[in-house]
Amino acid sequence: MAAGGSDMKAKKEKNSAQSGAKTYGAKKATVLLAVISSVLLAGVVGLVVYNVVTVRDKQAYMRDVENNYEQSFYELIQSVSDIEGKIGKLTVSTGRKNQETLLNEINKLAAVSTGQLAHLIQRDAGESRIMKFMNQLGDYADYLYKRVKKGETLSDGEKDKLGEIRLMVETLGLELSGVQHKMDEGYRLINGYSGKDAFLADIFDGLNETSVEYPQMIYDGPFSDSAEKTTAKGLDGENVTESGARAVIEELFGGKGIAGIDFLNESDGVIPLYNFLMITGDGQSVYVAVTKRGGRILNLNNFRSVGDQKLDEDECVTIASQFAALIGFENMSRVWVSDYDGVIYVNFTYESEGVIFYPDMIKIKVAADNGDVLGAETANYFLNHTERELSPPSVTAKTAASALSDRLVIDNVRLALIPEDGKETLCYEFYCEFGGAEYFVYIDAKTGEETNILRVIDGENGRLLY
Repeated sequence: MAAGGSDMKAKKEKNSAQSGAKTYGAKKATVLLAVISSVLLAGVVGLVVYNVVTVRDKQAYMRDVENNYEQSFYELIQSVSDIEGKIGKLTVSTGRKNQETLLNEINKLAAVSTGQLAHLIQRDAGESRIMKFMNQLGDYADYLYKRVKKGETLSDGEKDKLGEIRLMVETLGLELSGVQHKMDEGYRLINGYSGKDAFLADIFDGLNETSVEYPQMIYDGPFSDSAEKTTAKGLDGENVTESGARAVIEELFGGKGIAGIDFLNESDGVIPLYNFLMITGDGQSVYVAVTKRGGRILNLNNFRSVGDQKLDEDECVTIASQFAALIGFENMSRVWVSDYDGVIYVNFTYESEGVIFYPDMIKIKVAADNGDVLGAETANYFLNHTERELSPPSVTAKTAASALSDRLVIDNVRLALIPEDGKETLCYEFYCEFGGAEYFVYIDAKTGEETNILRVIDGENGRLLY
């Protein structure tokens, strides 16, 4: 879940993992990707050299993507292993407190696994089945957790059902391990992304054929069918062709010069895409994903190195804001700013009538050496943005503030729509301080009850939200 702020600054943050985090003018850490560059030469010999360099650029880009996929894949293996172990403990646990802890941890691990799968998934039906299973597992664990927290303990029937789930998770772990062995022998996950075979199909073929049946969950949670029903609510317009998508890139970057645009492939996930690798006039390699519907920029990554910082944060934020407008985003409000080694990261959310809509978020990064836009991510906006009819708050900000701890000193308050348990909740967002620590507290604008608290922590990689 994201949190907003106005003037607070943090030094750095981890890349995409803190997608929902924000603070008032904060700085957070992220991890920069590998440096890729090429030099264009003139003449016949220069053209040959250019072609060689371009090939190397594409190969380096593919290596970066492969490394990214492999990291998510290995983290998925660990998450699945942890889930299997904790479910096994649950099936023999008799202590209510221990059951409560294990169920809470399983719910969180299922969410982590879903995120890792989302990064890896493209369109295979088997992958969607696993995504749905993980969503259901998280919902079921949460359902049991809330019951146990109220004083109940798990019944024998529920433990039997958990035993069935454990077998399913164990089977998934074995299939993942099988693919890991293939990777040790040279198999690359990027193969599917370049169209050589079904993306990650090897992982799920055996699982789909397994004799282990999915248990029938007794709790039909909000995410149980998300794999089938998720749509891009914020995308409109007619479908564009590959050449139409290429024209979008040419119009956007033509002013700075384009040496070439190579079509990589197309993907048919929740948001169908055309994927390109663009080589700029000065030899930079830029990955660009354009939506098939509407021809909008979904993802942009320029992997060049960044020199000494010459632009300040405010100048880079202005550039990011102008670029957001250039690619078609209006009424966006800055909610997070971070600086890492000369790259300024800016998060924007849609704002209407004084309300910040955190589900409708885009992210843009700017090089502080010359103002180049190095990256953009817009998927959250397209997945979530829609016209909403919000009921006025039932409680005032003053009344909502009375639900806060007396220890907290309020620095700022505003209305924010936040994602919560598969739905959207209108809240008062309070930015507060206590004992040298900073907090974001969310009070439901309808009930006046506390819904969430985020604390700013000075971690190993800068200031993070927990």
